[in-house]
Amino acid sequence: DDGDSDGSSKAKKDDGDSDGSSKTKKDDGDSDGSSKAKDDGDSDGKSKDDGDSDGKSGEKKTCHAQVKGKGVTFFLTQSFGCGYGPVEIDETARVHLSAPTSGPYAGILFYQDRTVDGGAKSIIANSSANDLRGVAYFPNTTVELRGGSGQSRAKMKVVAEKVLLSGHLKLGCPGSDSPLNPGALRKIVLVE
Repeated sequence: DDGDSDGSSKAKKDDGDSDGSSKTKKDDGDSDGSSKAKDDGDSDGKSKDDGDSDGKSGEKKTCHAQVKGKGVTFFLTQSFGCGYGPVEIDETARVHLSAPTSGPYAGILFYQDRTVDGGAKSIIANSSANDLRGVAYFPNTTVELRGGSGQSRAKMKVVAEKVLLSGHLKLGCPGSDSPLNPGALRKIVLVE
């Protein structure tokens, strides 16, 4: 170490060779000289971020979110200098959300502002741990529904510019216990 305390990685001279030559190696703090991802023991091994990332490198952290909400609507828009951000619910999340049953957003769980001009696709992964009830309204972007292990309890209607289906999905028509009723649906319709 050359005595600088700025914390940056410096090249250092290795004078330990008996032939008198000097070599340069990177001082990365690892005793074996290799560069490895840190794992503090709390992660599932999927994360590449140990919490000290600046978030600008595109890394994602798997957080195993647990979210519950009754009578909620997520209003997705772009304004005040902020761009549109998609909905992402991964297969490890435990999400129990239901739309309001009265008021101007009755039955609507996710509402994308119609002024949003395209953007990244939203991903909703279904699993037996998720219970989503309401309409997912994305008129200008794509929604990907991913099937996972177990039977999903999701009771959703999807309105989107484009819908992608992947994995093991079971599609059906919500019955009379759906919060979306004026009446039970009788068939699924593809509108092009």
